[in-house]
Formats: sequence, C-alpha cells, structure tokens
Amino acid sequence: MSEHNFTIVLSGDVDAHVDELYEAGLDDATIGETNGIPYAEFDREAPTRVEAIVSALHDIRKVKDINAVRIEPEELVTASEIADRIGKSREAVRLLASGQRGRGDFPQPVSHLRFRSPLWRLPDVLAWTSSDPAEIEQARVLAYLNARLQVEHLRRELRGAEVRWPEVFTHEATQEFPDLLGSLKAQLVAEITTSIERVLPAERDTGPRPAAEHHRHRSPST
Repeated sequence: MSEHNFTIVLSGDVDAHVDELYEAGLDDATIGETNGIPYAEFDREAPTRVEAIVSALHDIRKVKDINAVRIEPEELVTASEIADRIGKSREAVRLLASGQRGRGDFPQPVSHLRFRSPLWRLPDVLAWTSSDPAEIEQARVLAYLNARLQVEHLRRELRGAEVRWPEVFTHEATQEFPDLLGSLKAQLVAEITTSIERVLPAERDTGPRPAAEHHRHRSPST
C-alpha cells in the first residue's frame, strides 16, 4: 500500500476543532494555516491516490462546522508544472503548446489565456501524453471532486442570501430548461459513477489506522 501526499483546504474555525479532527481520523495530517487559510496536509496510506483523498474527505465531514473547500494540487497546471510532470523543460512545453514542436495537437489552455502563464487541465495533458489510463481516470475523478467541493462551498455562501436571478432564468421560454438540466445531470452522474467505479475498488474495511503524533503547523503570512 502506497503513501499519498495531498492537501485539503478547509473552512471554519479549525483552531476550535483540532482535537475533533484528529479524533475523526486526521491523525495522519498536519493541520496548519497560511495567510489566514486553514488546511490539512495528509500523508495517507491507501491503494490509490483517489481512495486516500476520498477517505480524508469522509473523515473531515464527521466534524460539524468544518468543511473541505478544495483539494491541492488542483487540476489546473502551469507550463512549469506540466514540464515537471512529463519530464520536459519549460521551453519544450512552450514549443509544444505553440505548435512549433510535436504533432501540433497539444491541448489548449483553459484559463488565464491573456496572461504569461496560462493554465491547462491536467487530465487533458495526461491524455495527450498517452499516460497510463488509470492515471488519467484518477485525474478526472479528482477534478470532479474539486468541482463538487466548489459547488458545495458556493451553496453554503449563498444560503440565506437574497439572490436575484437573471431574467433568462425566469423567462417563460425557459420552461424546458429543467428537463434539459435533468437530462444532463443524469448523463453526468452515469459517466462519473462509471469512472469512480473503475478507479475505486469495492469499499473495504481496513481497520483503524495506528495513532500518529498530532501535528500543528502555522506558516507565516506573506
């Protein structure tokens, strides 16, 4: 069984719930704060990275008033991160992305298009490099998990707020909109369920993990 390192950004009064978090299963995490943002950095044993992250999210949900906001590293990567991941120089990645080298079909960036350091989706890059299909699938599942966490975070922020929806959402012409959403939702759930089932084996009882020393770390604000 491998050990997987990852970080989950948290929200809530983490200082007041540190003991509860450890008791919930975060005894293999360093809980800290940087620039006022709380996080938990894990070194968790599991058959796969996805299983390690899913089990950590499950443990965090046991503690009331503490929420997981996102998993790092995220799916969006810079040219430098791509270079490290595929074993090439940053200049080589730049040439691939501009079409000056390679087949000319390098994935398009999806964010920060007008900046010097645009961002690519890691699953797209891995698929382009013909990486291990299991690695590509896990990257896609992690992207999905982060999307779910973001939706939950926004829902909590909007709860209780007076939201004035744009006119397009209230126009009579959008009466069929719910049916369209329902169809897309069903398709998405089916696709994601299939992906997760391929990555995650059947749930198993691994027994309690051995207790580890509690860690607390606070990074200086910059």
